[in-house]
Amino acid sequence: MTTEKIEGVNTAKRYVIISDTHFGEAEAILSNDNEVEIFSEKLKKYGAINEFILLGDIFEFGTATANEAISDSVTFFNKLGEIKKEQKEDYSIDMKVILMIGNHDHYIISECRKNVFNPKLKDYKSSLVFSRDQFSEVFNNIFGSSPETERLTDVIDEIRYPEYVIQLNKSKKRILLRHGHHTDKAQTGLASINAKWKKLITGKYAEKDFEAGMSEYYPFFFYPHEAGGRIRRTGWKIRNFFNYLIIRNKIKNNRRISSREEVMEGIDLLVRYNKLLDENHNVKFDYFIFGHTHNACFCDYRMTDLDFKKAVESKDKIQEYYEFYIGIINSGGWLDYKRDVETTKNYIIIDEDQIMLCSADMDEPIKREILNKE
Repeated sequence: MTTEKIEGVNTAKRYVIISDTHFGEAEAILSNDNEVEIFSEKLKKYGAINEFILLGDIFEFGTATANEAISDSVTFFNKLGEIKKEQKEDYSIDMKVILMIGNHDHYIISECRKNVFNPKLKDYKSSLVFSRDQFSEVFNNIFGSSPETERLTDVIDEIRYPEYVIQLNKSKKRILLRHGHHTDKAQTGLASINAKWKKLITGKYAEKDFEAGMSEYYPFFFYPHEAGGRIRRTGWKIRNFFNYLIIRNKIKNNRRISSREEVMEGIDLLVRYNKLLDENHNVKFDYFIFGHTHNACFCDYRMTDLDFKKAVESKDKIQEYYEFYIGIINSGGWLDYKRDVETTKNYIIIDEDQIMLCSADMDEPIKREILNKE
């Protein structure tokens, strides 16, 4: 474990993390007033919250328009605004709300990049941060100028993509947060073509090349406006219907189920893009938190000799082996799919002493890990 200080990371005392609310989909749980109230009551027992992190796919731009997505999110963001106010009154804390971007709401980061930087991807940065002054115009362009958009802009403090790093003071633990679509084989197929092509020229993979490929095809699948989007949304709905018919008796073939092989693929990509290991091949983080699969989990990942042999069986895997260990936490999701996932309505609580994976359906955490103080 490396010990040098990471610049630009936050050291807030308590974090709440949720992902995959997919506002705009019919199955979005947090569009329901009662569910939002239940969730907010669960959070009250934890006391002061320094940061509330929305870990991607908060809005659904595949099967819904921007207007449908923001209308679906009104109750949740109104409540989040109330929580911010209560945190200020009760604890004198300015709770920061961070919106991270996933694949289904990737259009937001594309428009932010165009609005702030030169739209050409040569201006791609590995860690983007947009302030309220920078994204407010983008929100108006996407969602339209309305009281709902104004409320959304007022509640969210900043947008980050594709990652965020938490460093805890007492335990010195480092936690990497990403939505997870960069580590998904289903997402990497088309996007990796550009990265592979550039590798032939440069001899190495670069995440900016991967992101460039992703930005080319994502607007076709996740476009939030009515013009040109109706056919795509119809295609998504047809695809989802047939996907359900095919997998309903073979649930474990559903790509939303996070398998060990998928975790290995994701770890492989993060190693390839130099996100997990430093120049001395030491792991830089103690935990990796991601969403995307909608299947909550809290497990240990240790790359072993056997795992490595499996990882390099197929073409284009990492060519060097470094043994390392990291904790893996999936933040689950908030969609009522009626599918065979162990839990839903998931959220993560992190403070200086512990990490908890929870469900709003449960009184006790699904798993709690006490952090050793060093």
